[in-house]
Amino acid sequence: GLDKELAMKYACPRWLESVDGQPAVEKQNKEFEGKFLPALAERLSAVLSADAKTSADRFNITVKDIGVIQNMCGFEISMHNTEKTWCRLLGLGLPSSSKGDGHGNGGKERKHFRDDKDDEDEDGEDDDDDDDDEDEGNADAAKEVFLKLEIADDLDDFYTYGPGVPFNRQLGCKL
Repeated sequence: GLDKELAMKYACPRWLESVDGQPAVEKQNKEFEGKFLPALAERLSAVLSADAKTSADRFNITVKDIGVIQNMCGFEISMHNTEKTWCRLLGLGLPSSSKGDGHGNGGKERKHFRDDKDDEDEDGEDDDDDDDDEDEGNADAAKEVFLKLEIADDLDDFYTYGPGVPFNRQLGCKL
């Protein structure tokens, strides 16, 4: 459980006053996140809503949702040793430098949330080698997004709990 008596974010009034939620601390985090998270959320919403017939059918992915997807991706990798569901979503939201339709699939129709068995014939062999290339590109894109999200988390920790704030440097101790 949490040790609320020792954790500065629960027990230290001076920390709560001088660090928690302060504009200077928030500015550092928002400056980095603002460079890619809103655009990522917008692109991911657009890609997932490509087949929407009405505005009610559209997905509205928010910046907060991106953080949830990142966490789910981490759990997916650690628990199932795969990147085919949540992690794949992160790659869908990245702009691609490849030529095609702007969605990073070289102009081919992208299959979202496909069942891997769809590409197998009766003997269990994968018949569609093109999707393997797409999956590799999507995995690379997802890793790029995941790395940016990890950096954003590190910045948040540095400026909220780490030495990015003078008070934290005074409060901390060397182990």
